[in-house]
Amino acid sequence: RIRHAFLNAQPLTFVIPAFPFKSPNTTEKTLGVLPDRGEELAMERLEHLCTQIDKVYPHGVSVVIFSDGRIFNDIIGVSLDMMDAYYSELQTMAHVAGHTHIKFDRLETYTTSSDPNQELLVRYECDKIDMKKLLKEDEGMLATYRGFRRFITKDLSHKWVGMSKTAMDKEAGNAAKLMIQRNMAFST
Repeated sequence: RIRHAFLNAQPLTFVIPAFPFKSPNTTEKTLGVLPDRGEELAMERLEHLCTQIDKVYPHGVSVVIFSDGRIFNDIIGVSLDMMDAYYSELQTMAHVAGHTHIKFDRLETYTTSSDPNQELLVRYECDKIDMKKLLKEDEGMLATYRGFRRFITKDLSHKWVGMSKTAMDKEAGNAAKLMIQRNMAFST
């Protein structure tokens, strides 16, 4: 796509699935639930990258931050209200900072139901994936599964106090499988 835009003197658009929400684990991972200096610095870097590209590519460039929070907010235990507050504050931060190259988008723009995850799972038949078979046959997917399990365990450790290790492993494993299915539907 970059080559096509370049050859046709069209603006470049980079889409980054990022900035879903803050971790709900405010005990060990974050100081709060709204964007902070970390997001501010990240957007400054994206804006700077675009201004540097503008210097050598006169047809324009933008970065679309595609919030992927809706893909797994319920798995991690982040409410829609909290996710929306984070998204809104992120947009405000970009506007106040004067970032002219950064735009925002999200899953809800492309779905029609009240449950966009289920809509995508069914639309792309990711709800029919045999996860046990997939993880057995695909080493890359197994690595993703293990990474998701670690992520989930850390994000939800504050909620799992008192649970046995076996119960935590089972919860994390089920959540990781669902995240993979949703990720596959989202990226299709």
